[in-house]
Amino acid sequence: MEIIGQRPEFRDVTTHQRLWVMSDIGTHVLTVGQYVRIQERGGFERDSEYQDCPSHEFRVPGTRITLVRRGGPSSYAVTCVEEPRMTTMTNEEQLNTLRSGVAQWNAWREQNPAAKVDLSGSDLRYADLDGANLSGANLSGANLSGACIYKANLSGANLSWADLSGADLSDATLTGAALSGANLIGADISGANIFSADLDGANLTGAIMEATNAAQ
Repeated sequence: MEIIGQRPEFRDVTTHQRLWVMSDIGTHVLTVGQYVRIQERGGFERDSEYQDCPSHEFRVPGTRITLVRRGGPSSYAVTCVEEPRMTTMTNEEQLNTLRSGVAQWNAWREQNPAAKVDLSGSDLRYADLDGANLSGANLSGANLSGACIYKANLSGANLSWADLSGADLSDATLTGAALSGANLIGADISGANIFSADLDGANLTGAIMEATNAAQ
């Protein structure tokens, strides 16, 4: 068996969220975040020979890789599945993960959907956050001036009193976001969905709001 990619994983390339492998009792559907042990199987009938086949333990992460079978084993069996374990992070660790790249950040969010994100007061000036999943995040008072936040998901996020001057928020999702008192001077909000967003007291001087969607 050859595993290609950053971390071991079987993943559905269509949904990018779930995976399946064959086992003795049928097909197992596994969720991102679960811990799995996969037993290679070479068609042996006796338990002793079956147990001699290699096994592989891993957590189902949120990044896709490719699994290639090269002869030998005719199938794989799931021998152990545990429930997802939430990976907790301190506020500083969350900030460092976000700074390390959107792909890694989004993978962590996907694996830990219930985790509270607190980035309040963070310095994210000129950060590349294109496509980042920041839904429900606390970004109050954060400095996001000049940041690239194109097509990011900020639904339900708290951006009150955040500095978003000159930021690129085009095509971002800001539904239900709190932007009260935010500095949006010169920000590009074109094409963004701001339905139900709270813009009370926000400074929109010079902001680009072409094709901004305020409807549900």
